[in-house]
Amino acid sequence: MADARDPWRAQWRHGGDSLILVAVAAAHVSSAGFLGGLKPFKPAVNTSNVNMPSITTAPPEGTAMSTDPTASTAVATFQVRHLSVPLPLPYDRAIERFGELVPAADLARFGRLADWDAVLEQAEVNAPHGFMVYWQADVTALMAGSGSGWQCTEYLMGNHVIAERMFRHDPTAMLYAPLRVVIHTDRTGHTRFAIDQPSTLFASLGNPDITAVGTELDALVADLLTALGATVPPELSA
Repeated sequence: MADARDPWRAQWRHGGDSLILVAVAAAHVSSAGFLGGLKPFKPAVNTSNVNMPSITTAPPEGTAMSTDPTASTAVATFQVRHLSVPLPLPYDRAIERFGELVPAADLARFGRLADWDAVLEQAEVNAPHGFMVYWQADVTALMAGSGSGWQCTEYLMGNHVIAERMFRHDPTAMLYAPLRVVIHTDRTGHTRFAIDQPSTLFASLGNPDITAVGTELDALVADLLTALGATVPPELSA
């Protein structure tokens, strides 16, 4: 039996050349965060071979924000699909190529823009493949001396223009935006690209408008993997 303190239960399965981890997570958030109320999880991807649990009932649609400290916590249980995709590039070249395709967000320039229309235009320039990097960490350097043998870089990758289309409906969408990405070597020394599939993350919020954006993000991730020379997992195009 899993540790009761650990909300994650996971099982790896193979999907072509990619490893796919289906994880079940219990998310605890304030009921005020679900502006439209929770609905049963209806993933935007093909999950015919996965037993998908339903989300517990939440406050009715239109429920006002509560200031009552004794108000009940809304609990949602949902499944996340984790993708670990092999890259045909050596680790150092994969990191370099990723940086070419996903530039760092020019936050200083964004901060000087006068209005949202200007932000939209700048995002088109700053994110030629739809994504920008908002943060990255050289995990290899951080773990130096620990005895860990992996090479690993971690990123927060996204696009705040796209995120705004979800944020306007529910601020808790920002739990998953930007997306977390890890590029690392495996036990054989080969390079892999790891990410939680966006549509499975955002579908958990039970809002069809947010789910639709999550599906668009799946397509952008698929395009990015193609640009990196990888074989796109079929789950991203289901």
